[in-house]
Amino acid sequence: MSNLSAINIRELMLKNMQKEEFLMLEGVSENNINDDVYKELIKAIDDKDSSRVDDLIYLIFCFKLFDAKFIELLNNLLVCDWHKQHENIAILLQKLKSPSSVKVLFETATKEFKYLEYDEFYALAVKCIWALGDIGTEQAKENLKLLLNNGNDIIKENAQKQIDRIKNRASKMQ
Repeated sequence: MSNLSAINIRELMLKNMQKEEFLMLEGVSENNINDDVYKELIKAIDDKDSSRVDDLIYLIFCFKLFDAKFIELLNNLLVCDWHKQHENIAILLQKLKSPSSVKVLFETATKEFKYLEYDEFYALAVKCIWALGDIGTEQAKENLKLLLNNGNDIIKENAQKQIDRIKNRASKMQ
């Protein structure tokens, strides 16, 4: 397993390096970056290494590694409180649209993380709610309906928007 360099990842983040140069310096092909990031994400989770999770989530977006094999890891990470990548993970789960993510997205929509106390717009909750809307299964709809009972107006409004969006999608398909 390669150890993707945190320094090179930061250079990539800062746009001081192109993706091709990063891959070359790391000795990784574009075909193998998916596997390397996956293996390193497992290790970062095991080690509860929040800085490493930050780097690896960035690489997932940078290289568009929207692969179903990440779903279980991302589902597990979404509810952990030792990192600060919850919003990005919710976005990734929205892209992956897995029914297996419904429970953790619902849970996270109403969970409060200390580092997000300042967020009066509930961006994480909104991202989770939109992901539920994109998943659109019966279980996702049921969870969105449960969110209508939440005391927070932002959560309720967004849940209603997603319920309406799911209904509109269904009526267009008929």
